[in-house]
Amino acid sequence: MPKPRVKLHPPHLDFPVGQDEAEQIASDPKLVASHPFYPFLEISQHWTKFAKKGTDRSEVKVKDRPIRYAAKLDSFIFSYYRERLYPSYEDELARLGLSRSVLAYRHIPLESGEGGKCNVHFAEHAFSAVRSFGNCQCLALDIHQFFENLDHEWIKQMWWRLLGKPAPARRGLLLPEDHFNVFKAVTRYSFIRRDMAYKKLGYLAEEPLSGRRKRWRFTRSKEDFPPQICGPKRFREELKGMINCNRNPFGIPQGSPISDLIANVYMIDFDNEVNRFVSSLGGRYFRYSDDILVITPGLARQWRDTLSAIEDALKRRAPRLKLKAEKTHIHSYSTINGGPDQECKLLAPAKDPKGMEYLGFRYDGKGIFLRNSTVSGFHRKITAVAVRMARNHVVHNPMMSLGRLIDSFNYDVLIRRFGRVTDFDFPGREYTRWTFWTYLRKSCKVFGALGAPLVRQVNGYKAFARKKARIAIESAYKHAH
Repeated sequence: MPKPRVKLHPPHLDFPVGQDEAEQIASDPKLVASHPFYPFLEISQHWTKFAKKGTDRSEVKVKDRPIRYAAKLDSFIFSYYRERLYPSYEDELARLGLSRSVLAYRHIPLESGEGGKCNVHFAEHAFSAVRSFGNCQCLALDIHQFFENLDHEWIKQMWWRLLGKPAPARRGLLLPEDHFNVFKAVTRYSFIRRDMAYKKLGYLAEEPLSGRRKRWRFTRSKEDFPPQICGPKRFREELKGMINCNRNPFGIPQGSPISDLIANVYMIDFDNEVNRFVSSLGGRYFRYSDDILVITPGLARQWRDTLSAIEDALKRRAPRLKLKAEKTHIHSYSTINGGPDQECKLLAPAKDPKGMEYLGFRYDGKGIFLRNSTVSGFHRKITAVAVRMARNHVVHNPMMSLGRLIDSFNYDVLIRRFGRVTDFDFPGREYTRWTFWTYLRKSCKVFGALGAPLVRQVNGYKAFARKKARIAIESAYKHAH
């Protein structure tokens, strides 16, 4: 396994250390056992969940996911211990026959040996399995608040198991002292909300906009941001009162370098039990983090028994975890006139997403599509850039009329921010500049003919970008006058 490297960004509470110094500390059990871990810094990811056109605004859900990242040296220590534990975890997966079932947070090499597999390959494997069965049932399940509910005592037991069940060094301490200190740092963790700290330290300030509106903006550019946001003295005086502590006997921070491995280790016994049960039915079991997919052959509607068995296994083998009822979708697929295409029917719940959704894609029995939420996310990014460019255009041309502003706006620049290279052809390495289209190109290549609908879903992005720019110009002009 490659050695972890020190990450200099983003700015944090500690000062950057050199690679050699960080490795010297992380590889010394006595130093790790006594290492004082800093609080995590928390940022929140916000996004509006996909809603069909005409949905009442009050029914539109906004998702908020807290991401907590560790200080630089702390992050290196977490990474170092992850690398130490990871081979034992892989050995356990191989011993239990789970290497093809557990997909997330692992390096799974491509058959060609060039690079590793990603969610596109995993989705293709799942959809290919559905097509190979012909007649089958698919249970797409989601675990509710996965990282937030991992039981600390269970984590400790599984951690000890990966270490080979060593004899306790002293009474009451199951793990070696260095491992125990790392365990405490990621379970009894503390955190500070980053933006609140930045405001307190003067790195974020309010900026008045037109009318009574205001917004928060950074007072320094990324290049001028200090690598250590404050020294120990200022931390004690100004930030210590902002520290939040996880006092629950459950939950780990999503975002730390070791959290992904802990989450996978937590599920070993559950993965083993469910995989054995599904295999006894002649089916396939996949888990990607908190997303579970079970495929069982045949048209008999036995999915309720399968779902009940999975729920029972979760109670016994993964304490505190529950399935999210509103994200449980059961589909049946049946062959059409003996051909490769299938008819898809939703068995539960009542709302039909027109095919099984898995890892960002949707399969309706005949073709593979991007999920509606993926397309809407692409549109949201276009809208955000259009609004920003429109506001700047109006501000820098205060004497222009509305019609002139609309006519003189550089729509080509906006479109090129999101556009694809001509005819979906990427000469040389040019495609690396087009993130979304690179992803789409890879998806089309992996899915083959079944992925033909993918490009059609976003072919109207040029007209959409122009429309959003015009609307944004009209709004900015109205506020300015």
